[in-house]
Amino acid sequence: MRILAVCVVGAPEDQDIPLKVSEGKKIERVGEVCPSCGHCLQIILENCFDKQGKYDPNVILLGAHGGEFYETTIGDALPMPFLPQYLGTNYAKLIAQIAEKRTQS
Repeated sequence: MRILAVCVVGAPEDQDIPLKVSEGKKIERVGEVCPSCGHCLQIILENCFDKQGKYDPNVILLGAHGGEFYETTIGDALPMPFLPQYLGTNYAKLIAQIAEKRTQS
């Protein structure tokens, strides 16, 4: 399994979030949104890989701010990531190995 897109929406417990979809709305300034923290982005990033198991910076991230959705990519949200592939980890191969072991059981 790999992540193709992510949407994170949060608010105080006592606040409703009236959202309307704004097609094609892009982030123009960081001050316009409340993005996920760096730790969360790193965890999301570690699950954003292509079919060959390499990091895919083009995975879409959706969020909400001011009652509207916004769109960016994991690569734009975390421009200098530390990647599992730097440690020789290939998630596509790992997932295939796990799936093979499950079918053999």
